[in-house]
Amino acid sequence: MSLFNAIAKQKEYDSKHPEEAKKRKEEYEKQRQLEAQQREEAKRQEEIKKQQELEAIKKEKKVVSKTTKSKEKVVEKPIIKEVEPLIDENKGIYKYIGALLIDHTTNQNIIFAEDEYEGHDPQEHYTEEVMKELIASKKLNYRVRKSLEQQKERTKKKAEVFTPSWICKDMIDMCEPPEDWQEFVQSTWLEITCGEAPFISSRYDATTGESISLYERIGVLDRKMQTINKNVDDKREWTKWAERAFKTTYGYEFQGDNLFIARVNVLRCFVDYYRDKWKEMPSKDSILKMINIITWNFWQMDGLKDTIPFSDTPAKIIDWKLTNRNHTEVIEFRSCKGE
Repeated sequence: MSLFNAIAKQKEYDSKHPEEAKKRKEEYEKQRQLEAQQREEAKRQEEIKKQQELEAIKKEKKVVSKTTKSKEKVVEKPIIKEVEPLIDENKGIYKYIGALLIDHTTNQNIIFAEDEYEGHDPQEHYTEEVMKELIASKKLNYRVRKSLEQQKERTKKKAEVFTPSWICKDMIDMCEPPEDWQEFVQSTWLEITCGEAPFISSRYDATTGESISLYERIGVLDRKMQTINKNVDDKREWTKWAERAFKTTYGYEFQGDNLFIARVNVLRCFVDYYRDKWKEMPSKDSILKMINIITWNFWQMDGLKDTIPFSDTPAKIIDWKLTNRNHTEVIEFRSCKGE
């Protein structure tokens, strides 16, 4: 049967049964409307889905943007409005500033070795009076407490970039320090171009200035002293092991202000752990003895030449393992490199 014949036959049937035809037509219209509604709903759901996906993408971009901005803020470092002096006159270490300036190779004081301080030549030697003046004026201070312009200038001129404490921790951990506590305390460590010595004594994060509590510090010397405090309860034995810890920990630096700050940080490391263990300040004799070790072990040197900056004089250190009461084994640092 052709399509036309089928349509003609359906019309003939409908004309004879009008009520049935009307009912069938109404059901058809309902079905058509229902299908139309279903198509509209499907279309609406698709639009909602697309909108949700778009909102999710926008939200993700905002999170990434906020994270990036947060990281940028950390990199740029916070500007500290109220800058405290490096050493307070009321602190016990202040009286030892002169002793912390000695250069054992030249038997003079360390030199500035940079031209940041107006009126002072790079080859000029620090004096106790000049150092106290620079500290009081806050011109000489931790890197993080300098202006961003000063920091950028020092990075540009001297490639001075300080390492965050978490990176210091990861790098020290990778060195796999000895597990035996006595072997670890006597193990030899050297931080080259040490700056303020963040790998040695992490009293604060060198990039943010945030202070670090005593038993969360991660520097090599901090770890040694924490180990000693844990394992030694006799004061005489404690002092012996503390000296061994300091005598086997070294660092050198070109710039005089950084070297002085490094020495201050290392001395404070001794004082902090002494006070934590014995609930008192160490004696003057104990401090001066440690300063002698510190000023030998943390020295001023041009790391490319192994000499005192701006000279051909080889930098000297002490090999404490060969030193005894009757003999001090002073050697040129370059000899440790087999040269």
